[in-house]
Amino acid sequence: LLTGGDYVRGNINAKIAIIEYSDVDCPFCGTFHETAKQAVDESQGEVMWIYRHLPLDQLHPEARDKAIATECAGILGGNDMFWEFLDELFETGSSYSEVPTIAGDLGLDVNSFNNCLNDEEPKLAVEYDEGIAQEVGVRGTPGNFVVNLETEEVIQLRGAEPLQNVKETI
Repeated sequence: LLTGGDYVRGNINAKIAIIEYSDVDCPFCGTFHETAKQAVDESQGEVMWIYRHLPLDQLHPEARDKAIATECAGILGGNDMFWEFLDELFETGSSYSEVPTIAGDLGLDVNSFNNCLNDEEPKLAVEYDEGIAQEVGVRGTPGNFVVNLETEEVIQLRGAEPLQNVKETI
């Protein structure tokens, strides 16, 4: 379930992983984003969170472009910048036209960022995530799994589960 191109929040050596397939414009994903962030923050290094893209093009026409933008933030600024950019999109509900401003506000070079938006690498990263989501049977967003990396036990969560349910699953 883990791939080399994943962005990870939390302890990269954690024994438990939350793997989320998400659409940045999905309101349930926004709710789960805060839940997963809290679960990782409160886990004392026991849980990592892996975010993967699953833009629902028919429901959210800007989601794919925003997913590509988050990949560009990661490509240009690394793992922490990916998460900062993603947090900003979820917190503000910004439209796609605002992503260069967000990039600049977070300290990325706007010209490099804008060039990246047209590159193949971030587009392929989003498509790769979509392919894995399809392989593992994710039908909607957020599609979440809790994985014990030692035993390889996988538990699927149903949508935007509340924090208590996520903690109990962990």
